[in-house]
Formats: sequence, C-alpha cells, structure tokens
Amino acid sequence: MATCCIVYATDAAYLLPTLVSARQARAHASPDLADVAVHCIDTEDARTAAAAEACAEAGVTFACHPPFFRAGFPKQLARFLLAGLAGSSYTDILYLDGDTQVVDSLDPLIGLGVPAGVVAGVRDPLSYLRPFETPARTQANWNRLGIGRMAKTRYINAGMQRARRETLESLSRDCLDAYLAQPDRYLYLDQDVLNTQHADHIRTLPLRWNFPAWMMAYPAYCAVRPAVVHFMSRQKPWAGVTYPWGRAFTQPYEDLARAWPALAPDWQPPLPVTGAAHDTRQWLRQHVQYAHWGRRTRIEDVLGSDVDFPLHPDMAAGCSAHDIGAGSMARSA
Repeated sequence: MATCCIVYATDAAYLLPTLVSARQARAHASPDLADVAVHCIDTEDARTAAAAEACAEAGVTFACHPPFFRAGFPKQLARFLLAGLAGSSYTDILYLDGDTQVVDSLDPLIGLGVPAGVVAGVRDPLSYLRPFETPARTQANWNRLGIGRMAKTRYINAGMQRARRETLESLSRDCLDAYLAQPDRYLYLDQDVLNTQHADHIRTLPLRWNFPAWMMAYPAYCAVRPAVVHFMSRQKPWAGVTYPWGRAFTQPYEDLARAWPALAPDWQPPLPVTGAAHDTRQWLRQHVQYAHWGRRTRIEDVLGSDVDFPLHPDMAAGCSAHDIGAGSMARSA
C-alpha cells in the first residue's frame, strides 16, 4: 500500500486544469509509491460528477467537500488543510497546484526521505531578484514581513510542497491561525504565511520540481529538464495558445473538456493568441525580462543555487521546450 499521497485542493471552477495535472501525476508516479487524490471544496453539481468519472478512469481518487470557508475566504488557504484531507493512512504528502503539468517521473520526489518537521519546496523566482529589480509591491511586502536577502534564499513557491503528513498538520494549524489573526498582512496569502511563520522548517529543492513555465522562453533554464511545469503567470494554457508554450501544452485541456463536457460547460477550445498588439507585447515583455532572467550571471545564479535536497537524477546539458513536451518554442499552433 502506498504511504504517500499526491494531493490537490481545488474548487469546481478550477476542476479542468486540476484534473489534467492529477491525471498526468498518476501517469508519472508509480502506484506502489503514491496515490493521487483531488479534493474539491465546493457544492456537488454536474461538474463534480464529471470530475469523479474522469478521476476514476485514470485511477485518481476524487472527493467533494461542502464549502467550509466563509464567503470571500481565499481558496488558497485550503493548502493548510492538506493533512486532514489526505487522511491518516498516509505518512507523506506531495502537494501540487492545479495550474501545473507533470511531464516526467515524480518517483524521485516521492521517494525523498523528508525529515520530520521539514517542508521541501522550490525557491520562488522572485526570490532571486535584487531589491531594485523586484516589483515595488512585492518588495514592500517583503520589507513589511522582514524577508531580507538571506531569508529570500529559502523563500519557496507554495505551488509544490513535499513533507511528512504530521509536519503539515502541525505547521498548517499555526499558519492558519497566523493568517486569521492578520489577514491583511500577507500579500501572497498562504505562501507568505508559510515562509514567515516557519522559515526554519523550509528546505529547498532543484528548479525541475516546480519549473516556472515562462522560463521556457530561455533555453538555458531547460537544462534542468523539468518534471513539474507550473503556469505561475496570468497567462494559462487552457485559456490560449501563446508563447512560450504552444499547442502541446494546451491540448490536454481540450481533450479532457471534449471527453467530459459537463466538467467545463462554458469552456471553448482556445485559439492561438496572435495579432500585432499581442506580438508587440510579448516582444517587449521578453526584452524587459531578459535583463532579469536572460543574463549569464542570473542564469548561473538560478541553476547554481545551493539546495538542501539535490535530487538531480536527469540533468542534461541543454534542451528545448520540445524536450519537455511543449513542442516548438515558436508562436505557432
């Protein structure tokens, strides 16, 4: 029996992307090592019924829980309930956000011997930026929370977390209490709470286990051969075929929506995002971001960053977006 559970927490509106990731996780995780479970915190309806069928077909557990947060409560805080949602039969938890795609084996991450009291994750991309490079709103938030240069080296993105279930149960209770006491203090909600309340418990993993999708625009970063691709920015692959990912990353959502129309009744197949205005915006964005992410020194900083759990089983000298399932990096469908 598997002792680790790969857990997703979502609401009905986010079921389509979440199920794509969960089904991919099932395909990329050995059944004897981990189960996969999707927990939907919402009212049961046709969407949740379709989700249950789609999960059952793929060997994924699905459960729907009545909403227990008050109206307007940030749904991201459901991450603090992962230990309870997963159940006491598991000793270990791997949490993934619903806006991820799993493109390589998760077995090394599942088999990682995370010590008790530790939450392992990947540094958030913004943590590599110097203060004058950091967006003003983010820097002001970090200044307010007392997150300085050294603390940023352990500031993780909350979209992937690997820990023992008992650890999450203990730390999450403290985090939820801290948020409820000062809900306006944390710009990045649960991520800020975790990184400030329990910074001493955080340990870092290589970039391949929570790879920002926009980094596909810079081939040097693809040397890490991502296992989990995270669509952290506002642009999402189920909403449009756009640069730097193409049709290959959009297709899984279209396939699932066509197979179970009730899962996303208002969803339409995304079209390539084109046009002079879009192309100009992308060109400007890439040139502005290049100053932050395309420079050799920054690439060396990110790829050479010390981590607590190396987990580098498949390092390769260079690859393209095609190698991690994105097809051509060109702006084509």
